[in-house]
Amino acid sequence: MANETKPKKAMKVTKTMKYEIAYNKTLYNLLSDIQYAIRRVKNHSVTMAWDWQQFSFGYHERLGEYPKAKEILGKGLKSDVYAHTKEFASFVYSATVDVASQEAISKFDDMKPEVLRGEVAIPTFKVGGSFPMRAQQIGKITKETGKKYHTELGLLSRTGAKERELTTRLPVTLRTGKGASDILDRVIDGDYKLCDSRISKRKNKFYLDIAYQLEVTPNERDESRVMGVDLGIVNAVYMAYNFDNYLRHKIEGNETIAFRQRVEARRKSMLRQSKYAGQGRRGHGRKTLMKPTDKLRDKVDNFRTTTNHKYSKYIVETADELGCGVIQIEDLSGINGRDSFLKNWSYFELQTLVEYKAKECGIKVKKVAPKYTSQRCSTCGHIAEANRSSQAKFKCVVCEYEANADFNAARNIAEPRIEELIENELKRIIT
Repeated sequence: MANETKPKKAMKVTKTMKYEIAYNKTLYNLLSDIQYAIRRVKNHSVTMAWDWQQFSFGYHERLGEYPKAKEILGKGLKSDVYAHTKEFASFVYSATVDVASQEAISKFDDMKPEVLRGEVAIPTFKVGGSFPMRAQQIGKITKETGKKYHTELGLLSRTGAKERELTTRLPVTLRTGKGASDILDRVIDGDYKLCDSRISKRKNKFYLDIAYQLEVTPNERDESRVMGVDLGIVNAVYMAYNFDNYLRHKIEGNETIAFRQRVEARRKSMLRQSKYAGQGRRGHGRKTLMKPTDKLRDKVDNFRTTTNHKYSKYIVETADELGCGVIQIEDLSGINGRDSFLKNWSYFELQTLVEYKAKECGIKVKKVAPKYTSQRCSTCGHIAEANRSSQAKFKCVVCEYEANADFNAARNIAEPRIEELIENELKRIIT
């Protein structure tokens, strides 16, 4: 009997699309109030999480063990925090407050190692942040004329609705473009599943950032075929492969560098000129005075996001065409404190987009510690600072292999066991 090919297993992928909430004075005032209240909830939640951490240290120092929240507080830490922070947003739908509080504690937990080492302050949340909307808070979506859709959002608690003489669920009109309309149509038809979403604000407009889930069937992948991705400045992206010692692809950084330099020069010029601004701008406070600068910042953000989408698409499509089962990319955790350019450009966003798009193709993404990948010879494995003859050139002092420095780093990152190989080489050098 011939071997039967097993059907490929479909996988669930979650995406997000932004929809403008049509202006309504009462609704927009309410959303602003909720935004402010959720900020207070999050900041107080972080403060309580920090206080518990300090209490835990003192408890451990005196008794030799860490306290259990349920024994001390009578409930879990997150439940206790929610009980004490919900008063800051008593008028808000309880699910929104609960999720916001949990998000704040999770962020504190993620940053706790750096906070305890004194490297960063405890996280704080500024005015203007987004807030969560559980899927059940979004009512049935119906299509109106043109590119408008209607739904109801669960925004208020019963107490809040009574105080404001409104209902707990408020009618909302969503505005959208062609591609985004197709997605909502699929949500309405049941092809896509509506998931927990968010409400955000940008340029004085509120948006419903709808998260939706769909099933995709990935292509067969050979996980032994690995693409290595090196991120940099001169070459924004350099790609090499473990199955071909010569194959390479790159995206030069000229476009992003030139754009950034133009914008930075323009921003500095505008800041210098702002002190000579006439009363038409100066008389209405800092917000009016800085409006041109803020518009420039928005332009940078838009360019960065668009470019990162373009770069990530090229990376994933190239890996897909070559049948790569794995993309290995530099792990840039903590790079904000080391490289202001990478911080400004936000390669973290690029990483996230690569992971997001690769998942749809059934390609795994692994993050590799970048340390020593630029000093290691991808041919013989020798590690030495002297291997980097210049910023752009690599020449091994042992085997004399020569290559573009970014290409050599990308080849190292494409090695499936690169971290283990580097660790073994360093031990050999020391001994």
